[in-house]
Amino acid sequence: MSFKSLIVLCFLAVVVAIQAGDVKINIPPPTQRPFEIHGQGGGNDRNTGFGGSIDGKVQAWKSDNGKHSIDVTGGASKYGIGSKWGSSPTDRRVGGQYTYRW
Repeated sequence: MSFKSLIVLCFLAVVVAIQAGDVKINIPPPTQRPFEIHGQGGGNDRNTGFGGSIDGKVQAWKSDNGKHSIDVTGGASKYGIGSKWGSSPTDRRVGGQYTYRW
């Protein structure tokens, strides 16, 4: 029996068990993360160098009804690391974000 056939049979067995009510799937509701961090980086050759950035966001306040929130944001980036022309100065960012949920 091939590996693909085994995977298909296992998938069918799970589907049949769910349909028969033998298996209950309990998916918890999504939770609010205390903060978010996003990063990226890359480069193309030795002439222009490499670079990267990182950004973050933290919820500073949320209203009682959950419709209004204020977040604090920040980040930094630097490009041209290792290039023959030198690297760029580090870009630092700080800001805020207001959100209204309809």
